[in-house]
Amino acid sequence: MFKRIIVLSLILATAIYANDEAEVRLNESVITAQNFKTTVRNTASNVTIVTAKDIEEKGAQNLVDALRMVPGVMVKNYYGNITFDIGGYSSVHAERNSIITYDGVRISSKEATNIPISSIERVEVIPNGGGILYGDGANGGVINILSKIFMEKIAIKKFQEM
Repeated sequence: MFKRIIVLSLILATAIYANDEAEVRLNESVITAQNFKTTVRNTASNVTIVTAKDIEEKGAQNLVDALRMVPGVMVKNYYGNITFDIGGYSSVHAERNSIITYDGVRISSKEATNIPISSIERVEVIPNGGGILYGDGANGGVINILSKIFMEKIAIKKFQEM
């Protein structure tokens, strides 16, 4: 009887230990491309973030090279006019399909290609359906470019609020 109790307690202890799930914490990224700060976990869409570190590691020379790293974004060159297709929607007519913002301000794809790569802190790409937050023209997606100066201002503001 005593042996049965010991064997049964060992089996139950093993089963209880097997039910414990290992908790894995990943780095949290704060998304600013939604006009309000949220984490990647709480975002309904597939957001791709290219950081300054990613840009440096991949050796991107300009924004075009950086956006070529993003799945679902196709960079096209129409006679010297660079366009960004997000999920099949072209930015040739940015007001119709997809928008590009620089520190929250809408810009054209031509203006975006003139941004120095050294000034970019990160690029957030939100495919499909930014229309609710960004209005007309964002149904294809949003490319949100954040400068290093802009991110420093956010950090200073956060520090002052503490």
